[in-house]
Amino acid sequence: MASDLSVVLLLVLFAWLGLKVHDTVAELAAFGRGIQEAGTTVGTTATDAAGAVRGGFESAAGAVEATPVLGGRLAEALRSAGEGAATPVERRGREQARRLVEAGRDGELRALATARLLGWLTFLTPAILLLSRAIPPRMRQARALDAAQRALGGERLDRDRERALAARAAFSLPYETLRRHSALALALLTLGAVHALGGTGVLASFVAGVTFSLALGERYAKELERMQSALEHLLVVTADAGAADALLAALPSGSLVINATGLGKDRPGSPLSDAARFPEHGFAWELNYRGELDFVRQARAQTAERRLHVEDGWLYFLHGWSAVIAEVFGVELTPERFARLCATAEPIR
Repeated sequence: MASDLSVVLLLVLFAWLGLKVHDTVAELAAFGRGIQEAGTTVGTTATDAAGAVRGGFESAAGAVEATPVLGGRLAEALRSAGEGAATPVERRGREQARRLVEAGRDGELRALATARLLGWLTFLTPAILLLSRAIPPRMRQARALDAAQRALGGERLDRDRERALAARAAFSLPYETLRRHSALALALLTLGAVHALGGTGVLASFVAGVTFSLALGERYAKELERMQSALEHLLVVTADAGAADALLAALPSGSLVINATGLGKDRPGSPLSDAARFPEHGFAWELNYRGELDFVRQARAQTAERRLHVEDGWLYFLHGWSAVIAEVFGVELTPERFARLCATAEPIR
């Protein structure tokens, strides 16, 4: 799912940014380690200096120690003076070194702790905001799917219940979703009228028209918007095949004729009579994909004479259902994926 993949990629990006912030701040710990090394150096220098002082006095004591009568006392005095001078230097140096090492170690630990804190904050703050927007819709979708599965109870649907379920799916789509696919879908829904055709409701045709508009997509949105204002005036309801033949005869060359009545599948026959004349260079589209398909038979009989392009509803059927399923489950129905679906379904056509 594209949306889920985007969420995962954003989380990976946030984690990477958190690591970069952590590593950058952690480099400040080098200052603390430098102070520790400086403290160690100070301690070593103080010890060396005290040793040098002691060594100097010891050399002087050795030089006068052989002097008769007073040599021993002078040597002892020199050694005592050297120790008195070296000990404070060594003690203060070691104390200063200890303080520097402790300060450096504390600075290093604080820098590492700050790096961890800022790294986690860099990752968690946008991640929580992102998940707070991404997870609730998924939870609602999961609850809706679970409720639908419990309602259906796993039973096999007959033709009428399939049609009712398809109608419910089409009519329950938000206007924003319909508008994203096509302006005509919104126009058809806003008409909001279901008429009677020879005692048979044309709800299936209405739903088919909505699904057809979804299949057209944004590429034809501007053209469909220009058609929207004309829909109310072009809507003609008739139960007479002769009147339908007359409407067909009045169409200009290259017109598209769609049978969305259900006749030829749900009920036998065709909305046209065999005497109907399709427009030259026209397109005849039967939305049904099974049944007697009398409309297809009538159009194919005039293919050569009227130079018609005739299509049945097989691809429309595949695309309509797969588009609804893709919308429900958040799957991107790419041309490549749809081509594989058509190839898989072809043997059972």
